[in-house]
Amino acid sequence: MKNDLSEATIRDYLAGQLDFIESGLTLLEKEHFLPNVSGSNGFVDILAKDRFNNFVVIEIKRSQQASRQTLQELFKYISLLKQNYHARDSEIRCIIVSTHWSELLLPFSECHHQTTLDIKGIKLTTDNSFRPIAKEIIVPLKITQLTGQFSPVYWLDLFSSPDKRDVAVAIIQEQCKAFGLENFVVVSMDANLEKDGIMYMYATCFAFQSQSIPKYLELLQGNEDLDMEAEEFESLEEYRDYLENIIQCAVLKEDYADSGEIGYPSKFEAELAQTNWTISHISKFGIYADDPRSSDEQLISELKGLDGNNQIKYFNICESTHKDRLTEIKEKCQTATLNNTDWQKHIQHIFEHLQNLNSPFRIIIHIYSPQSVFDSIVRTALGLPDDYLPMYLICADLLEKEELLVFNGQLAWNGKDPVSKDIVSFFRNEKNVLMTKFIDCTLGYHDSAILKLFQLSYSHSVKHFKKGFFDEEYSFTFKNAKIKKQVTKNLNLAHWIDSNNELVDFLVAYSKSEIGVYR
Repeated sequence: MKNDLSEATIRDYLAGQLDFIESGLTLLEKEHFLPNVSGSNGFVDILAKDRFNNFVVIEIKRSQQASRQTLQELFKYISLLKQNYHARDSEIRCIIVSTHWSELLLPFSECHHQTTLDIKGIKLTTDNSFRPIAKEIIVPLKITQLTGQFSPVYWLDLFSSPDKRDVAVAIIQEQCKAFGLENFVVVSMDANLEKDGIMYMYATCFAFQSQSIPKYLELLQGNEDLDMEAEEFESLEEYRDYLENIIQCAVLKEDYADSGEIGYPSKFEAELAQTNWTISHISKFGIYADDPRSSDEQLISELKGLDGNNQIKYFNICESTHKDRLTEIKEKCQTATLNNTDWQKHIQHIFEHLQNLNSPFRIIIHIYSPQSVFDSIVRTALGLPDDYLPMYLICADLLEKEELLVFNGQLAWNGKDPVSKDIVSFFRNEKNVLMTKFIDCTLGYHDSAILKLFQLSYSHSVKHFKKGFFDEEYSFTFKNAKIKKQVTKNLNLAHWIDSNNELVDFLVAYSKSEIGVYR
């Protein structure tokens, strides 16, 4: 009862002295009633308007227990203002006035950073009769926005014995602790005995959590290798990469391995995919050890960069009701399509199309977009597995409609014969030598020209299933964010290889005899 009286005293005083809170406020009503057609009604402690005619909801709390309920009530009042007066978010401001902030500060700060609402906090000091005598504007805490995602800068150490490797793991742990790096993993790996040409049979992969640039600069304070400023780089990402490499060198400064080499997500993924190495153990530290959701399988997937750190592969699953995760997927999947603007646009259009259906859906997305289409074509022509070919697959299960949409992107042939003399002419350089251009093509420098010369393109198709049964399949493009069916009948790369023996033989023979990359 005492708390109710004290809050009422504070409310009545502030309602008559709104300038104490903020200049320019006009009282609309104390204890303003807001009817709710679908639940309990609401009563706003003080409803005011500012000089720009925005609603200002002023919520007053005095007890610790009451402060815990503040944000829940605030969001309810915002909804009721919109329901009753058709107010927009941009027309509503909120001010929380409380004498106790220990329980309220963290959720208030999270709300401040995570919403676009104008929410202000005031800490009130009262006299013995609960009359306000002083105020302090609350500064939101800096909420850490970091995730458990790894920095893409890895380091691979190689060892002649497992004992030497085990000692190295302990050394890395101590060096990270001394440096101030808390969240990291060390993956212990054994070489596949059936593979030729492997000198060292034991290895570790060191990876640490991605941090903010200010945090990196804090860790590197006083480091002699830090001799460049952000302004000297073309982008902040390049600057971040520079800082991460310095951190890696600073942490791994002791010589404890027989050999070592740089690593990155796609390299880690490729080594495991080609069965060169098997993982024997993962040593986890910091959040990677503490997170109860963490498993070896999850960490391996993240180390492969399939969560958005890999520049050629991406994989994820979510439901549309998980909006933050869906937004993250839309953003992160673009990393794997940086070399393919056609797919980048199409995949974003697919997301728009699904959201415009206004039906909840579950989505599985898998992208493989290699650096060089030419390299993929040559590998396939050589008879290597066709999983070298670029592809995307997006399966969308429309949960309320019993429908399944399977979007697929791949290389396609238009059925026209490539002109051999144009291709040979393209591969020659100024000195009439083939090799230079050929090597550049294997690195992805001329993909657009290669596709045109080979009569190939990126195709998009969708399969439609209704109630578990196949309904239709068609090629498509997008027009005004809507699917437009195409009547073009494309052929796959297998048809292209079978129908262009002379060109394929040239690619195979030259790649084997001159380049050596595919031997």
